[in-house]
Amino acid sequence: MGSGRIDLSDQDILHWVAAEFGVKPPYHPPQVRRVTRQKLSKLYLQNTRNMPRAIAGKSVVDSILGLFIAETNVIYVRAHMSDCRQAAIVAHEVAHFFQVMTLGKLDKWEGLSNEVRAFRELEAREIEIRFQKVFCNKSVAKQRQGAAPSAGDAGAGVTFTLIKR
Repeated sequence: MGSGRIDLSDQDILHWVAAEFGVKPPYHPPQVRRVTRQKLSKLYLQNTRNMPRAIAGKSVVDSILGLFIAETNVIYVRAHMSDCRQAAIVAHEVAHFFQVMTLGKLDKWEGLSNEVRAFRELEAREIEIRFQKVFCNKSVAKQRQGAAPSAGDAGAGVTFTLIKR
């Protein structure tokens, strides 16, 4: 996808994802921290007891780009990616924040069926993809003109619903 510069703050991304999900304040926004691949891998191992360490022989740990830790309300995103890619990963993790917020305080991996886990991941991935299409593929000229992001920019008429299983 696009690898250019985008001028959105983490707060802008949070508001865009909230609008996509139809979530209205009040909510306590998570902190977003950019960390090295090594730090992100370590956090993943410390905070995901029941998650796979490898899929089809490939390490999941080394390929993690973001992680939302509900207990601390912090999103960690791998540093040293293009602005667009990093912002899209923030949007993906913000989707997980809203999933956890809507479902209440619950460990998103324990006690959930594989179907529910897969749906949540697919839903967050769809937000990530839509974010890239809306913001990373726009012309730089439009962004420099001060065009504010909005949920209406997403188009396509897809409605997201947070599952409550």
